[in-house]
Order: sequence, then C-alpha cells, then structure tokens
Amino acid sequence: MRIAAARLRYAEMFKFFKDERRHAKRFKVSVDLTYGSNADDQTMTTALDLSDTGVSFRSSKTFQTGQIIRVQLPLPDDPGTHLALEAEIKHCEQSIIGVAFRNLSSEQRRTLHRYFAEAEPAAKT
Repeated sequence: MRIAAARLRYAEMFKFFKDERRHAKRFKVSVDLTYGSNADDQTMTTALDLSDTGVSFRSSKTFQTGQIIRVQLPLPDDPGTHLALEAEIKHCEQSIIGVAFRNLSSEQRRTLHRYFAEAEPAAKT
C-alpha cells in the first residue's frame, strides 16, 4: 500500500513539473485587453497576469488548445494606441485562458517590458 501511495505522489509531482512550462517572470497587471479569433470578433476583458511570453485572462469564450487568436493591449504611455499580438492558446480552464505570444518583434517585446516597470510579480498558481 505504501508503495502505491508513493508512486501516486511521484506521478502527481512529475505531472506538476511537466505541466509547469513557464520560464518568464509573470507580473500582476490591471490592463484591459481585447481578444478574439480575428479582428472583427474582439471581446474586452482584463489581464490577470502578463509576461514577455504571454498573458492570462478571464474569458466567456471557449477556445481549443493550439488555436491562434489576436490579443490587443493598449500602449502603457498611449492608451489610444494598441499593441496587436498573435497568440496561441496554451490552456482554457474554468474561464481562464492562458496564451503564449507568437513571433514577437524586438519592438513589441520592448513595449511589453514597459508594463513591468511598476508591476509586482504574480504569485505562482
């Protein structure tokens, strides 16, 4: 019985480390964003956390893992202008969407870093 319990704990621990693929530091931000499968199908929400590799947010929509969407963030110093990013759905669970940005230019990455200047690191979930 003890061996079975130890194997179960090991399997759970292995799954956690296998699933935890984040390498970038995430920051808690309160940034409105829009998202959708194309430019004509955009929904507004607020980011839960943001990194230079992706963002998570609440969504009333359902997406498939691997689906490509468009995410738009207002520029930190010019809210009337938006940073439009291509992103891949990494997870969609209980109305929380996690996406990874795709094909970021160095300018887009620098723009994302401006959000982090005053943000606090997000707690790991």
